[in-house]
Amino acid sequence: MHEERRISGSEPGAFDERWLLAGLVVVIAALFLLSFFGNGGATGTVIRIFLLVVGLGLIYWLWSGGQEDQLQEESAETPAEPDMPFREITSMAAVQQEESFQFYNELTGFFENLIRMVRATFVAHSAVLFFKGTERGKLRIEFFDTQGEGLKKGALVDIEGSLPGSVFSSKRPVLEQSIPQEARAANYYARQVPVKSFLAVPVTVFGEVRGVLAVDSLAVQDFGDDDLELLKQYERLISQGILLLGVREKSQLIERVLKAQETFLHALNENLATEQIYNALGKACQTAYHFDRFTVVRVNGDSGNEGVIVRVIGQRDVMGEGFRFRLEDGLMGWVIKRNRPLLLSDLEEGDFFRPRYSREERSNYGLRSFLGVPISFQNQVFGALSIECKRPDFYTPFDESTFSLLGQYAALAILATEFGAKRTKEANM
Repeated sequence: MHEERRISGSEPGAFDERWLLAGLVVVIAALFLLSFFGNGGATGTVIRIFLLVVGLGLIYWLWSGGQEDQLQEESAETPAEPDMPFREITSMAAVQQEESFQFYNELTGFFENLIRMVRATFVAHSAVLFFKGTERGKLRIEFFDTQGEGLKKGALVDIEGSLPGSVFSSKRPVLEQSIPQEARAANYYARQVPVKSFLAVPVTVFGEVRGVLAVDSLAVQDFGDDDLELLKQYERLISQGILLLGVREKSQLIERVLKAQETFLHALNENLATEQIYNALGKACQTAYHFDRFTVVRVNGDSGNEGVIVRVIGQRDVMGEGFRFRLEDGLMGWVIKRNRPLLLSDLEEGDFFRPRYSREERSNYGLRSFLGVPISFQNQVFGALSIECKRPDFYTPFDESTFSLLGQYAALAILATEFGAKRTKEANM
């Protein structure tokens, strides 16, 4: 009956029986009021109760029928929502798309800051990162930093007949110290630039050459063998960065590590002073890792056998900034002396106390997990970094590898500070 009534009421001009019921409600209400003027005995009371019950019943019926009609109309106008699993997939796809966009923005910032640092380190005219293009026989300029003009992101360079192409083909570094002007070897510029010195190394990932990292200069014999070794180290950072980026979408931790590297490189490009390096390291670690204490130690250049704490973030205990210790005494000295990372799951494990810095220590002040890495370039050790946590078994081998990479960045920053100052002084002489 309800279904027939809703259908007839939805048609134009059709009679809706609810109007009849509404009229009955009005009549019953009138009789209910008139009953007060008639018999005031028991009969009148029964009549009034009967009329009241019937009236309320009709009102409820009318109201519930209207609600059903409204729901039916709304369901007819509003398309059915998809099943819950589909909605979840749709929202996840949107989240993944947003994360992917942020990821590639971070990737761009990472390489832009790194290539800017390369040029500043060598006081070069340009620093360029080429990758293998999708077109056969071509390299593509992906990132660059230059003092002049003529370089364009996305420009294609022939592998055959160009200096970066020769590096890519031979899979070996190239050092040219006096390029004749007529050679036009630097034809990766959109216009002719009198490049005299050129240094480049292949960028290798999983044993395969993927691109070329190059620096050039307008002066003859501006690069040497020492520069080649330094550029190789930058290439290694680029390769490791690419490896990390390859698995980025599987781990949020890698996203934080890349952000830490980008934060560190960005800070270094603004100021390469030693004090700023320590500050940048602290900010980068806060971005990527959880820790209760972060420490930067430098080797005392006067004695060479003494460490000095130069920066502490978090728990300071009695070993704060300025604290000195012998490198033979504790864990940080072990990292520096052996130029190797050290990962300990629990400082309190075992019967023997392991001091972090000095043999005079008698407590680790609640710190359990320890990860220390050297600040080193090849065999030259400048100091060490450490992160510590009050929870045991907190850091992993993955943390060790990425934290070691940050230690290498710090070493290159210190080298760049000293190396850049030296070259600038020579250029001004």
